[in-house]
Amino acid sequence: MGNFFVWCAGSDNKILSKCSGAERTKHIGFGTLVLIPAVLAFISMTYALSTIDKINDKPLLYFAGGVVWGVIIFTIDRFIVSTHRRRNSNREEFKNINLYLRLIFALFLGVVSSHPFVLLYFDGSITHQIKKEITENISEADSLFRKSSDSLSIKLNELIAHKQCMEKLLTAEQSGHKVALDCGYSSGIPNISGTYPRTKEIKHLIETDSINIQKEREIVNLKIAELFKIKEEKQDLYKNHTSFDYLKRELTLTKLKKGNSIVAFTQWFIMIVLILLDISAVTFKTFAPFGMYDKVLRDESDLLKNINISGRNAVLQNVYDEISRDYLKG
Repeated sequence: MGNFFVWCAGSDNKILSKCSGAERTKHIGFGTLVLIPAVLAFISMTYALSTIDKINDKPLLYFAGGVVWGVIIFTIDRFIVSTHRRRNSNREEFKNINLYLRLIFALFLGVVSSHPFVLLYFDGSITHQIKKEITENISEADSLFRKSSDSLSIKLNELIAHKQCMEKLLTAEQSGHKVALDCGYSSGIPNISGTYPRTKEIKHLIETDSINIQKEREIVNLKIAELFKIKEEKQDLYKNHTSFDYLKRELTLTKLKKGNSIVAFTQWFIMIVLILLDISAVTFKTFAPFGMYDKVLRDESDLLKNINISGRNAVLQNVYDEISRDYLKG
């Protein structure tokens, strides 16, 4: 297991075998710090892919995507840590521009890996908020339908009320009661037979109202049926086709932050912790004590710098010349 973590750190196991146990333990720690962000990246990407509507019922796909992303993060972090060479002092480290490039890149990877993790942390609240919005939208569609239906029925209700008023007026006219209603007045002359002009006039108005009511009712019923169909389509869309994908969750998280400051605080806290975890490997390797392993690597580097390249080239050229002469003689 120790060899595995040493490999994760990109350290040379042969060199570490000649060093003290404390030195080996230090590099095992570096490997652990490289592995942790990769595991978190796997979790965050698996969650992010699981929110995609087309593959959320295919766990094999989003787990595979999580593994690929975790391997990518692991490979990059391992490269960053393994290629970093500890300087003799912290002052020299601060002068090393490669350190800052590695930290910036690790910081970027930390942000990318941490944000889906934030959504995973607030998954319950986000899902509850989306379902709440669905319920509100369904209720709003029903309320809009009722208001529209009531507005369509205004004229019909007025015609019905006018007809009822005229019927009362007809009863008063036939019985000889003199009354004044909103729709008219009666003469006060009894006319049970209904042969008087005023009685005929009232009956004609009642018949006209009946015809108009029938026509208006047909129009209203047709329009209400159309509105009902639209309402059903909207409610079905809200109930069965509302997306719970990554973008929807991002937008919902933004709404939650506006309504509750603790959400924004928690989000930043989680992101900062995960970013620190991602840059921890290169940070700790940079400022860890200069050990035997670092000394061996420095000595190897100095030895390679002192190799006489020009002499090597001359030797190789002589060898090539001899091969060429032997070939021409043959």
